[in-house]
Amino acid sequence: MLTHWARNGQRRLYQWRRQYWPQSLQLPCRCWLCGDSSQHLLCDACARDLPLNEAPCPRCALPRTQGSECPECLRRPPQFARSLAPYCYAPPLAGLINRWKHQGDQRLLPYLVPQLVAHLQTAYVHDDWPQCLLPVPIARARRLVRGFNQTEQLARRLGRQLQLPWRADLLTRRGGHSQQGLSRRERLRNLRQQFAVRGPLALEHVALIDDVMTTGATCATLAKILQDAGVKRVDIWMIARTP
Repeated sequence: MLTHWARNGQRRLYQWRRQYWPQSLQLPCRCWLCGDSSQHLLCDACARDLPLNEAPCPRCALPRTQGSECPECLRRPPQFARSLAPYCYAPPLAGLINRWKHQGDQRLLPYLVPQLVAHLQTAYVHDDWPQCLLPVPIARARRLVRGFNQTEQLARRLGRQLQLPWRADLLTRRGGHSQQGLSRRERLRNLRQQFAVRGPLALEHVALIDDVMTTGATCATLAKILQDAGVKRVDIWMIARTP
């Protein structure tokens, strides 16, 4: 039988765990999506339902372009060389990513990072790996609200698994005006005023790390800034691409 002190100690430990142990670090016993019993974040059936990015544009990763460059990239070639995203930003994956970004639930990363790593390893079989990974910076106010930068978390895990260095101090972002209601040219000008690079850089080939690419304007702006600082090639790595 447990002594009074042992029972009291167990109760205190349980109370401490409930109060201080992050919910995001507790292993799930049920699938996040369907609720069925699962030893992993997602059961096998729900994992198969995640929207794969099939036959994407090799330049911007826009889905379903039959593997050829999309009309927008042909009309206005972006500054980056290639973009890689294993998934489309669509349900049910979009909800999981938002849960990570906006609720701070970290359990998604150990599940999705290996999928991205496998995608990258296939893509770079006949290509040179970048010298350094650079997470896309977020505004200071947004980081204070969230408590973290999701692209830094992603870059850290990718760097560890791929044995590549990553740097979060080379790109900075200031607060800027809203993009709403601006033309494409005005949006790009607004973005250029928000970002800065601590250069010149002694790097020829880097990969920008983002969670989701929507229009590609942010990554195109950062690629141009990096090239102006001496970088010759910029690739984009992300979890998902907006269709």
